[in-house]
Amino acid sequence: MLDQGGFGYVNKGYLKESNCYIVVRRISRESKQEIKEYESEVRIISRLRYKHFVQLIGWCHQKRELLLLYELIPNGVLYYQIFKG
Repeated sequence: MLDQGGFGYVNKGYLKESNCYIVVRRISRESKQEIKEYESEVRIISRLRYKHFVQLIGWCHQKRELLLLYELIPNGVLYYQIFKG
């Protein structure tokens, strides 16, 4: 596990097909609000294409799993690079 936040857990994963490491965000499904925020994030971030944004690679909303797959950026969490570095 890389991190844990208010919306769930963040893990490191690996995509064999792309030969790359990714970040997997597992979203908590404890309330309808969290599900709405997950759906909103998928809808908005999947449309963004900007060189300074981490790209959303994929998502899963199946069998009570809410997952977001992002490209893995080296050197850790941006928050720590900005505020704790």
